[in-house]
Amino acid sequence: MVEGKENGVSFFSDINGSANPTLTGSARRGRQSNRITDFTISGNYKDNEYYNNAILQWEWYIDNSDSFEGQLKDLLLTKEEEEWIPVIKRYYEGDPSLIDESLMTPVEVISIEVGEQLLRDSNAGRKVTYLELPEVSQDVIQDYIDQIDNRLGVKIKSTNSGNIELPTSLIDSSVYSSDGLPWMQYIDGDLLLRIDGETVSRRNEGLDQEGNIEAQLHALNGFVNSIENSHRPGLKSKMALAEFILSGLCAPFDYLWMGSRRAKFDRIREGPQMTSYLGGSGNGKSFASRYVLKMITGRDLEPLPSEQFTEKRVRSWARNGSIMPLIFDDLKRSRIREWDKWGKSFWDVGYVSGKPHAQLLITANDPIDTGGPLGRRVREIHMEATFENNGRNTEIVETCLKECSQIFPYFAHIVLSKYESDSAPYEHNDPLKVGREAMVELYTKVGMNVPDWLCKHPFKESVDLNAYHWYDVLNKELFTIERKLDSFRIPVKEGPHEIKERMRTFPAHLQAKKAGEAIHIENADGFVEWLSKVQNLYESDKKIKSCRGMRGLLKKGKWKKLIF
Repeated sequence: MVEGKENGVSFFSDINGSANPTLTGSARRGRQSNRITDFTISGNYKDNEYYNNAILQWEWYIDNSDSFEGQLKDLLLTKEEEEWIPVIKRYYEGDPSLIDESLMTPVEVISIEVGEQLLRDSNAGRKVTYLELPEVSQDVIQDYIDQIDNRLGVKIKSTNSGNIELPTSLIDSSVYSSDGLPWMQYIDGDLLLRIDGETVSRRNEGLDQEGNIEAQLHALNGFVNSIENSHRPGLKSKMALAEFILSGLCAPFDYLWMGSRRAKFDRIREGPQMTSYLGGSGNGKSFASRYVLKMITGRDLEPLPSEQFTEKRVRSWARNGSIMPLIFDDLKRSRIREWDKWGKSFWDVGYVSGKPHAQLLITANDPIDTGGPLGRRVREIHMEATFENNGRNTEIVETCLKECSQIFPYFAHIVLSKYESDSAPYEHNDPLKVGREAMVELYTKVGMNVPDWLCKHPFKESVDLNAYHWYDVLNKELFTIERKLDSFRIPVKEGPHEIKERMRTFPAHLQAKKAGEAIHIENADGFVEWLSKVQNLYESDKKIKSCRGMRGLLKKGKWKKLIF
C-alpha cells in the first residue's frame, strides 16, 4: 500500500502481486506467476470504503505479526543514520555486544589485547610489537586494522595465520593515551602507566623504605591539614577531603572489587560507587583533583573539562582497557542532569566481567538527585570549607602540589597484594574498605598515629547528622535510655507530633517504633553501631570526651546509669 501525491493530487494505491516475479511467468502449473493488481484511488481517498477496509486489514495484520528482524529495527532506532550500515553488519555477523552491553565487541577485545602488549613492549624498550591472534577471525582483525588506519593513518601488517605487526609508538596515539588521559593497566603483576612518552611503574614493593613512606605520609597530612586555613576548618572538612583523596587512590582498583562482587553475587549489577565531590566556589575542589591526579601519576595533570563529559565519550573511555580514573572538574548543572539519565549504565551494563574498567570521579557545585538512579550509585562528599583568594593561601596550595605526596605506589602495592592473595576485604556497601586498611597499615608500619580524619567508615555514615544529633542528646543526658534484651527504650515526654518527627531521624534498619510516650528501638546492636560511627567527629567538634554513660553504651551496649 502506498500513499502520496502526484502532480499535486493525493492518491492511494493498493498493489498486490507475486513475491517472486519473472519476465516470462504465465501462471500455468509449475510456472512462476507475474499477475499484479494495482488498485488506485485519487483525490479524497480517506473517505473511500475500499481504503478504510484495506487499512483495517493492514492494522490487523501488523497486530498479529512479528516484524521481520524487529530486534534489528529497534537497534537502528537508537542509532544515528550514519551508524546504520556498521550496526547492520555487526548484527548479521552475530556480534552479541549489540544486544547485551555487558559483552564486548570482538574489535574491543582485540584493542585491549593490543594495548596490553604495547604497554609491555614500551616498558621493555621494544620499537615494534608483534601479536599472535590465532583464535580471532581474519575479518575481525581486518576490522581493527581498518579502524586504526581510518583514525590514524597507521598501516598495520597482518598474516593469514592471525599475526599482526605494529609500531609500539601506537600506545601514544589517541586510541590509547593522550596528554590529558594517560593509559594505565595492571598487567604481569605490575601497575604500568604510559604518560609523556614514558612507561613507568606505579607499584613500589619496597615497604622497607620506611623513611620515604613516612615523608610521603607527612606530605599527605600537610595537605589535608591545610583545611585549617579555610573559613570552615574542622574535622568534618578534613574528613571530606580525605575521603575524596581515598576515592581517587582506590579508583584504579575498583574494577577488581567489582570482579569480587560479581563472583559472590552474579545477579547484582551495581558497581562500586562513582564519586561526586560537592561544594561551592572557592573550596579547593579543582586543586584537590589536581592533587589526586599527581598522587596517582607522579606528574602534573589537569582534570578533564565539563565539555567532554558526554555519555558516548565517558562510557567509551571507561571500557577501552585503561584503568586510569576519569576525573572531571566543575561539572555543569546540565551535565549532571544528563549523567542522571545514563549513569546507571556506567557500571551496571558497562562493566564486562574479567576486563578492565575505569572509575569516574567528578567535582561540582550542584548535587545529584539522590532520589534518582544515581542515588545509590554515587558517593556524594560535601565539602563545606571555603578559602579566601589571597597570596598566602595560593602559596600554601602551590607548595602542597609541588611537594605532592607520592604514597600511592606503596598504597597500590598493599592493595594489589591483598587482591593477589585473595585477602582483600569485601564490604558490600564500602568499596573503599581495602583502601582504608592499606592506609592504616602504612601509618602503623612507620609508627605514625592514624589521623582522625581518615574515615573508618564511609563518609556519609561518619558524618551522619541524625546520628550526630542523637549522640549529642544522649551524651548531654537529656533523655534516658534503657536496655531491654536486644532492644532499647527511650522515654520521650513530648506530644505525638514531636515524637513522630523524632522517629523520622532513625534509619529503617534500626526498626524504631512509637510505644506510648517512648521510642522503642528493636535493633539495639545496630543503634550502637550507628552512634559509634560519629563518635570521632562529635568529640573533635565539641572538644570533649564522651560521658561515662555514653562510653559504656558504645563499649558494652548498656548505659551505666538508668536515670539521669
